[in-house]
Amino acid sequence: MNALERISTEISGANAYELTRRITEFNRSPGSSGYHAATDIVRDTLLEHRLRVEETQYPLDGTTVALDRTMPLAWEPQAARVSVVSPVEEPIVDFEQAGSCVAWWSTSTPEGGILSELVDVGTGEREEDYAGKDLTGKVAFVHNANWHVTWSHVSELIARKGAKGIVTDFFLYPTPPIRTRERIPKVVQLLRLEFNATRKYDFWACSVDHPTGRKLKEWLRSGPVRIRAHVRCRTFVGHARNVLATIEGASIPSESVFVLAHSSTGSRPGANCASGAALLAETARALNRLIGAGDIPRPRRSLKFLLMTEGLGSYNYLRDHGDELGRIKASYCLESVGHSQRKANGTLYFSRAPDSTPSFVNDHFDAVLERLPKHWGWVGRDEPDISPIVVSQVPYTPWSDNSTWAAHGIPSTLFMSWPDEYFHSQLLTVDVTDPVVFAYAGAMVAASAYEVADAGAREALWLAHWLYAKSAARLYRERQSALWVRAADSIGGWTRRRVTYLCHRDCEALASISSLVAADDLALLASQISSLQQRLQSVRDDILSSRDF
Repeated sequence: MNALERISTEISGANAYELTRRITEFNRSPGSSGYHAATDIVRDTLLEHRLRVEETQYPLDGTTVALDRTMPLAWEPQAARVSVVSPVEEPIVDFEQAGSCVAWWSTSTPEGGILSELVDVGTGEREEDYAGKDLTGKVAFVHNANWHVTWSHVSELIARKGAKGIVTDFFLYPTPPIRTRERIPKVVQLLRLEFNATRKYDFWACSVDHPTGRKLKEWLRSGPVRIRAHVRCRTFVGHARNVLATIEGASIPSESVFVLAHSSTGSRPGANCASGAALLAETARALNRLIGAGDIPRPRRSLKFLLMTEGLGSYNYLRDHGDELGRIKASYCLESVGHSQRKANGTLYFSRAPDSTPSFVNDHFDAVLERLPKHWGWVGRDEPDISPIVVSQVPYTPWSDNSTWAAHGIPSTLFMSWPDEYFHSQLLTVDVTDPVVFAYAGAMVAASAYEVADAGAREALWLAHWLYAKSAARLYRERQSALWVRAADSIGGWTRRRVTYLCHRDCEALASISSLVAADDLALLASQISSLQQRLQSVRDDILSSRDF
């Protein structure tokens, strides 16, 4: 077996599933006891499998600045119950039933809770939504809103208007027809109050599901609604941690490839993002065992596995290791990578490194996916050459830590599941994950990271020709798209600009391959890359000189 086949065989989806189950026992907001317990589980797993592990801490105090990011206060939810007391008596929020109901950085209500009028402000996006409504000391009801930027703006606006809290059926990232309120009515969305991460306001927010939201709207149309709310949270000075496991490179250990994941973000019993942390540990274990046993060669460069608090850990690591950044060849960020595609109704997607860091990384992943061993056959064939797991490749998506690393010039990719019916809700339990998906995703990530870490002159030359072939195909695809456009709807100008841009970007990506070889081999590779760049430019010129558009 070659290295990719050995890696694919070694990755255990069952290991990743079991680790996810253990992580999901905890609420994992930044600095909370559950976050630290989950981080301990992953760290101890890495140590158990004899990886070299180091840990650093950084404050969550509302004042410390890492790069341009102020670290929030630590936060932990403890209890929440909200009930309508008139015109009917009915509970609408219960933390014990849905741990996702309390927005991060909510503060506690006074001892004994509050009795308040509920004020309907619609989506709360426009100033006219508040016309004639006094929110001072009251609770706002926000509904029919579903975009995260809207939530950030509206929640802070309501706090500034003097309200004490929000009840909302807000639904993040609808993706019709798969992910809609109506299709998944019982979702209780986990939200954040980012503006209150330094405890600027005594203010809380609680989510309700879609049927409850509809009932609240009906009651409010008929007259005043009063609620009783009891919310308990801790907002405090705490700390977070970066846990780094390293497999030392054989010949150029100062250069590296990173796998990233975070142990924060979930709400008990939610598996939100737990699968990324679990798969990080499993890919580290598998590669370390294979290398230690001599089943695959020790890679030239170091492999590093960094477990963080989402976003915050990246800011602290990149600040503290500025001299290292230019030697990091790629990073692979793991999010919700283990979700059952049947149960969550989604795909496993690979979000490319952005065009701002033109790199071989995207096309190399495509090569790994194509060569990845398959485990099922199709009708009329005995060979295992297909997989029931759908993998989508999408443009750069600034969803997680990949965006922070990309902003610092490191080619950064992202693996996650989408559309995800149960995203950041109480319904995303470990039962929605799948060992088979874990194993397939782990093989993709581990093989991609390993091959880049081990690449030398021979691999770089192959990769240059592969990237040229993929790029030429992209240019011809743009020409093909223009062929089927009616003359009246001609997009010739757009196609010409697109072809010119893609050629320039991919020539830069070809140049990035030079970073994989030592100085002694650089002259030969540089000559080959230059030749391929010229051939690609010839393809561009041939397309632009055609009469098709």
